Amino acid sequence: MSNQALRFKVKQLNRMEIEMLFAKGQYIVMELEVLYMLRMYITPKKIYYGNL
Repeated sequence: MSNQALRFKVKQLNRMEIEMLFAKGQYIVMELEVLYMLRMYITPKKIYYGNL
């Protein structure tokens, strides 16, 4: 997406839509953090106990 297209899209969004998209982005970041933490927990468990 070019900068011009992005600027045009942002001009069309109202404040409520921008806040909603920002909240979705924050949710996705939290989900990725949880998956990373879960991976950090599961990897040592697999090393010490084998595949469960």
